Amino acid sequence: MKSISNSHIHKGIQFLWVFLIMIIVGSSYLVSCEKTTTNTPPVAELVVSPASGTINSLYIFDASASYDKQSPLDMLEFRWDYENDGRWDTDWEKKPVISKTYSTKGFYSIGIEVRDIQEEVTWATRNFTVGDSMDLNPEIPVAVLALDPESGPSSTVFNFDASASYDSKDPSDLLQLRWDFDGDLQWDTDWSNDKTITHQYSQEGEYLAIVQIKDSDNYLNNAYVLAFVDDGGQSFEFITVAAGTYEMGCTGEQASVCEFDEKPVHTVSLNSFKIGRFEINNEQYAAFLNDISCSPDGIFDGKLYINLESSFCDIEYKNDIFVAKVGKNTYPVVEVSWDGARAYCAHNGGRLPTEAEWEYAARGGAQSNMYLYSGGNTLDDVGWYSDNSNVELHKTGRKNPNELGLYDMSGNAVEWCSDWYQFDYYQFSGQDNPIGPDEGELKILRGGSYLLGPNSHRNSDRAWIIPDTTDRTIGFRMVKN
Repeated sequence: MKSISNSHIHKGIQFLWVFLIMIIVGSSYLVSCEKTTTNTPPVAELVVSPASGTINSLYIFDASASYDKQSPLDMLEFRWDYENDGRWDTDWEKKPVISKTYSTKGFYSIGIEVRDIQEEVTWATRNFTVGDSMDLNPEIPVAVLALDPESGPSSTVFNFDASASYDSKDPSDLLQLRWDFDGDLQWDTDWSNDKTITHQYSQEGEYLAIVQIKDSDNYLNNAYVLAFVDDGGQSFEFITVAAGTYEMGCTGEQASVCEFDEKPVHTVSLNSFKIGRFEINNEQYAAFLNDISCSPDGIFDGKLYINLESSFCDIEYKNDIFVAKVGKNTYPVVEVSWDGARAYCAHNGGRLPTEAEWEYAARGGAQSNMYLYSGGNTLDDVGWYSDNSNVELHKTGRKNPNELGLYDMSGNAVEWCSDWYQFDYYQFSGQDNPIGPDEGELKILRGGSYLLGPNSHRNSDRAWIIPDTTDRTIGFRMVKN
């Protein structure tokens, strides 16, 4: 048997120690050489166009050239301070480009902060001028944009024309243009010399179309127009309300805020009828005025049907016909008298609803859930009123419908009914198909309007007015037997 000497054992132990030391040293070396990275703040780049404009200018603030070593552009977040006063006007959003108009002349500064995914933040600011004329800086090109037609259905081919744009230094053929057809500031074309272009929209809506112009010195300016796409429709779309019996007036869900004229609660039985799904709109009423050859002042047979002189009226007499103003086709017609509403309904084979019919339909008919308002207990969901309307009418059918599928029974335009008003009528009203008092001086209005508070939009609330009144809030809908 081969023997192993002590010297061999010692050598083996020495080798083992050397090997362990090499491992330890190597590990330390690897640790010490491990690559470390330090996050750096993003770089904020900001371009303002135009740098000098007017109160009619659309200012575009573009931070899309901002960058970060660790985060791609689509991961960066931005927030904006439109007047650089230290109060942020937007929350953090992944929107590197925004636009704004200014209504007051002056020297402005726009501020922006850019944040990466490690929440490192940097900022940039730029100055610009809002003045009276483009003479503030003659080096900036002048952007001019025209649209033909201004409105139409979704089949319309819109023609955008910026050929009147010019620059004090460059000839027209050196100007570069790019287009954004829907105002999302995602340019739909590249830079080119095309000063006219066409576009077709596939959906209804109000579109902000922008052209941006650049001269040979890279000075920028913008112009914009609004294109209205409206397929009209809604003509005589009726909902059948089945015959039924209900409790009219100050029922339990209304009781805490009822007025005296909503009492007593009384039983009403109605025959079946049909009621318009929507309030009558401007396009429909303009067609009626043309059909009857109404005079250009809105008077027919000695009666004022519609007050065309009101700035709130969205119908005009133009080129010898009545037309809805641009973009207002499917907004509720207002400034219509009771006679004007009644005549429209009769001309189209219908009539105004009785007050009892109106309330039954607003409550949802036989499908009623006994809501406070027509379609729900939260007015913001079902109607335009003083707190959410921005003091303006809105297109019909943009809030939630009620149980029957009717829109805007609470809010938007208040609606004429056929009945005369009498404050104590509910004390002696008949049960079967009541039509109101035989005579009176005031006509019933129902549903509340975009200018009124919540209480006026309750299903049982009653309003009244002289029948020859026209007002920015008064419209109507039609019923048929």
